[in-house]
Amino acid sequence: MVTSPASAPGASRGLRLLRFAERHRYHAALLLALAVAAFYRFYELNRLPPGLFPDEAANGISIFQILEHHDFQPIYTNNGPNESLFTFIQAIFVAAMGNTILALRIAPAAFGVAALVPTYLWARRLWSERVAVLSALYMAITPWAFFISRTGFRANMTPFMVMLTMWLITLAYQTRRMRWFVLSGVSIGVGMYTYLNFKAFPLIPLILVAAVCWRARPGIRRLWVRVRRRVLATVGAFLVTCSWMIVYGVQHPLDVVGRPAGISFLTPSVNNGQPLQTLLATIGKTALMFNLFGDADYKFNLGGAPELPLFIGATFLVGLVIALAGIRRLRYLALLSVFGVMLLPEVLSAQGIPHAMRALGAMPAALILAALGTDWLLQVWDRRFPLRAAARATGVLALALILAATAYGAYREYFVSWAGSSQAHQAFAADTVAISSYLNAGGFDGTTYVVIGAYADQTVQYLTHGHAAYTRLDPAGLSSLEVAGPTRIVIDVNQAGAGTSRLQESFPDAREVAAPTGFGGSRPFTAYVVAG
Repeated sequence: MVTSPASAPGASRGLRLLRFAERHRYHAALLLALAVAAFYRFYELNRLPPGLFPDEAANGISIFQILEHHDFQPIYTNNGPNESLFTFIQAIFVAAMGNTILALRIAPAAFGVAALVPTYLWARRLWSERVAVLSALYMAITPWAFFISRTGFRANMTPFMVMLTMWLITLAYQTRRMRWFVLSGVSIGVGMYTYLNFKAFPLIPLILVAAVCWRARPGIRRLWVRVRRRVLATVGAFLVTCSWMIVYGVQHPLDVVGRPAGISFLTPSVNNGQPLQTLLATIGKTALMFNLFGDADYKFNLGGAPELPLFIGATFLVGLVIALAGIRRLRYLALLSVFGVMLLPEVLSAQGIPHAMRALGAMPAALILAALGTDWLLQVWDRRFPLRAAARATGVLALALILAATAYGAYREYFVSWAGSSQAHQAFAADTVAISSYLNAGGFDGTTYVVIGAYADQTVQYLTHGHAAYTRLDPAGLSSLEVAGPTRIVIDVNQAGAGTSRLQESFPDAREVAAPTGFGGSRPFTAYVVAG
C-alpha cells in the first residue's frame, strides 16, 4: 500500500507531537502542580482565613518599626522573639498595599508555591523525575501544606529553606564544586533568620558528614585533605551569613532559647514531674499525626484530621519502609535525616501536640516518602501486569483519578468544611477584625475606648494603624474611667462578661448602639456611647 503524499506530512507532525509530549510530560506535570498549588494557596486569600490571629498581626506591628523607624533587627520581640527575615519580606507587601490582612498573607502563599520547586529539584537529583513530580503534586494538594501557607506565620519559609538547602548540599557533594559548598553555607545561615525550628537543621549535614567519614574511615586523612577547603568555605559562609544572629544571640540569649525551654518536655511546669512519660506521649502523638489524629487546632488543620490525605498517607508508610530498608545508602539516610531532625522541635516540646506548624519542616520529606512509596507501587504494578504498555497506561490513569479525588477532597476540607465552621472564625480571632473594621469606618466624633485583652489587641493595633485612634482598657479600667465629652466604649466578645458588668456599674446611662453581627449571627463585640 502506498501512502498518499497528503497524509505523510500530517502523520509526521503527529509523531513529532507525540514525541514532544512524551519528552516533556514531567515538565507539564510540574507546571500543573505549580498551578494547582497556586490555586489552593491564593484562591479567596482575601477572605480566608476569616480573621487575623494576633501572632500574624504582631508581624505587622514589627513592620511598622521597619517602615516608619527603619528599625532592622535579626529578632523582633514585641510578641515574643520572632526571627526577622520573613517580616522583612512581608514588609514589601505592606508598604505597597497598606496594613491589610492580604498584605501579610501574600508572602506565605508565595513561599508555599515556591517550595514545590526545590522539593522537585532535590527529589529529581536523588531519585527520578517521576518521584520528583509526585512529590510536587503531593505538596500542591496536601491540606497540611496549604492550610498553613494561607496564614501569615513565619514558619511558612521553613519547607522552602529546608528543601533549597538540601538541594544545594546535594549539588555540592555530587559535583565537588566550590560554589555549591559556599551557597550551602549561605543557605543554612539564611535559614537561621526564618523560623526558630530551622535551628535544628545543622544536625542534618552533621549526620551526613559523619556517615561519609565512617565509610571513608580507612582513608579519613586523605579525605580531609581533599575536602578541607570546601568544608572550611561552607562553615565560613555560614558564619558570615549568620554573624548578625550570632552577635544578637550572645547579647540576648533568652530571645534565642527562651521559647523552646518554656515548652520543652524537660520543663517541670509542662511535664508535671514526668519528663520521660511526657516525651513518650509526644513521640506517640507525633507518629499518629500523619495518618490518624492530626493537629486539633483550627488555625492549622480541620480539628484533628490526619495531616496526610488517605492515599498519600498510605504511600507515605510504604515509602518510610523503603527508606528504612535502604538507610545504608546516603540518599535514603539524607531523606530520613531531614524527616527526623525537622520533627525534633515537635517531639521535644510538650505543648499543643500534635502541632502541625512546629512539624512543618518535616512535611516535604514526608511527601517525598509518599512519592517513593507511590513510585514503588507503580513499578510493582508494571512488572506484574502481562502487557507493559497497558500496565503503564492503566496505572497512570488510576493514579490520576486518585489524585483528582484527593485534590477535590482537600478542596472540600478547607473551602467548605473548615471555612464554614465557627471554630475557624474563633481560631483566627474574627471578632478583632470586626472591631477594627468598625473603628476604621469612622462616624464618631469623640474618644474611643476598646475593652480587649492585650494579646488580642495586636490585631486591632495593626489594622487600625493610621486609620483610627483608640485606647485599650482592661475591664477593671472601666471602674476608674473618667469621661469628658462624647465617649464610645467597644467591648470585645471575649471580655463581654466582666466588661459589660463594669460598664453598667460605672455608666448606668450608657446607650448601646447598633453593631454588625459576625459569623452565624454572633456578636463579635458590643458598643456603647456615654454622653460625658
